[in-house]
Amino acid sequence: MPYSPQTWQDNNAAYPLSAARMTNIENGIEAAADVADQGHPILTTAQRDALGVVTTGTMIYNSTTQRIEIYNGSDWRVMSYPGTIVATGGDTTTTYIDANGINWKVHIFTTVGTSTLTVTSNGIAEVLVVAGGGGGGGTNTSITSSGGNGGGAGGVIWDMLYSISGNQTVTVGGGGNGGSAGLNNGSAGSDSVFGSLTAIGGGPGAYASRTVTNVVANGGSGGGSSGNFGPAQPGTAGQGNAGGNQGDGGNNAGAGGGGYGSPGGTGSPNASGAGGAPLITTITGSTISVGGGGGGGATSGAVGGVGARGGVGSGGDGGAASNGGNATANRGGGGGGGGATTSATARAGGNGGSGIVVVRYRI
Repeated sequence: MPYSPQTWQDNNAAYPLSAARMTNIENGIEAAADVADQGHPILTTAQRDALGVVTTGTMIYNSTTQRIEIYNGSDWRVMSYPGTIVATGGDTTTTYIDANGINWKVHIFTTVGTSTLTVTSNGIAEVLVVAGGGGGGGTNTSITSSGGNGGGAGGVIWDMLYSISGNQTVTVGGGGNGGSAGLNNGSAGSDSVFGSLTAIGGGPGAYASRTVTNVVANGGSGGGSSGNFGPAQPGTAGQGNAGGNQGDGGNNAGAGGGGYGSPGGTGSPNASGAGGAPLITTITGSTISVGGGGGGGATSGAVGGVGARGGVGSGGDGGAASNGGNATANRGGGGGGGGATTSATARAGGNGGSGIVVVRYRI
């Protein structure tokens, strides 16, 4: 179908093009061979950069990036349809083609703290926001037969149709510290933010207790609670699940922290509770798991609970006569609970994992 003259965007600049050149560009997007037929050379990035004097307005098909580019007199700019996002920012920026043949650009934010996605052309994006996970609880020398409880996973928000308009503030939350050796709860994870989306930091795991009901603060997913069937922490609706409970006043292993996919497991005299399941996704172009709960610590001589696992891992393992395992960085998992020991040595809980923010859009 013939084109009428219209405007194409080049970052902040606009280039009105004739119907003939619009047709050439469309042909170039559909097939590189058609671009060559219309007189636009097919070049790799290295070949493009090796050109001598280039006339302003020269167009090529870059076979390295699979994009139409135009020379504006000082550098090469990628051409994009109106409504296609053009943005910069993130610790890692990459492109990939998925199994369905869709070409994506991805911005991955992993450094704890606040930064900006700088946007020069608005559009619709898919956004994953994962908060920092809560730290696991510790164990005391006087309670050697009870394990610490796992930390809750950081809250997870996955918005597949997020409207981006202008620059976006991005915050990556840190993981909570594990409770130090003794009667010490873990600390909560910190929130992660993208624009109007806020994922809540994971709840802390409670310290081991046979006789005291120790219910800690809630979070994106709840941390494991301890003692006398104290109420499990429910997590934040739509972002995670409840933590498990350590059970009654017996010599119970620790409960698991809640995860995005399921609640944390309950601790019992014979088995510690597993951390709740994570979300497994390929939004970055490879398989990752985020938002898994921390495993509960074991009773004396028993095996530690297993923190939620999937892909490259997420939640920390519960300890077995050892400190709780730390959760994987930038996956928002909860830390493992400290494991009880017969050596009268107190054990610490594991640290929660820091969060991550991922933004991807079609190109």
